Amino acid sequence: DIPDILLQAETESMLLEFEKNIKDDGINFDDYLTHIKKTRDGLLLEFSVSALKRIKMALLFREIAKHNNITVTDEEIDTSIEVMRKEHAEHKHKDITDGLDYKNYIRNILTSRKIMDFLKSKLVK
Repeated sequence: DIPDILLQAETESMLLEFEKNIKDDGINFDDYLTHIKKTRDGLLLEFSVSALKRIKMALLFREIAKHNNITVTDEEIDTSIEVMRKEHAEHKHKDITDGLDYKNYIRNILTSRKIMDFLKSKLVK
């Protein structure tokens, strides 16, 4: 059973991601909501099913990683960040990529990739 507070936090996180994507496309989010005839609360309700799936998948991945000793080193994280900085040098991401939150974000991505590779190796024999 997933605690309500965790589901609420993930749902709100998904809404914030969605809102950022809309704004990044140059669209006012409130105008977008008006256009699609929905409210923030309505979107939160819609996102709750996906949020529950994301939480369950994250918990499953965490267990797979733990039981199979799948880890990501600090060196792998630093290398990934450096590659991203070089590929997107014109965007000046250095300030964003220096923080601990960003490193944790990259750690999660790299761990997920390793877990997917692990699962593929077990399924394709």
